[in-house]
Amino acid sequence: MGDRMLRSFARLARLIGPAVALVFLFDVHADVRAQANFYGGKTITVVVGSAPGGLYDLSGRLLARTMGKYIPGNPTMLVQNMPGGRSGYDSA
Repeated sequence: MGDRMLRSFARLARLIGPAVALVFLFDVHADVRAQANFYGGKTITVVVGSAPGGLYDLSGRLLARTMGKYIPGNPTMLVQNMPGGRSGYDSA
């Protein structure tokens, strides 16, 4: 009985799988368009919890330089240094 049940489950998965994939693809595409309108023309601030010129500052600037290209709407990325700002807990 377990083998027959497994075969019927596999058959059901083959029938439903492509339909679920199509729904997922169309749903993700709609979400990307909505985000493109949201971030367009906005500024995202990257807060770095150390002084300018250090390794954390460099990594924050590299992140800001490349990340803006991959966010829909191509927002402006700004780096703000806050030395002494408890770098593990920074948020804006």
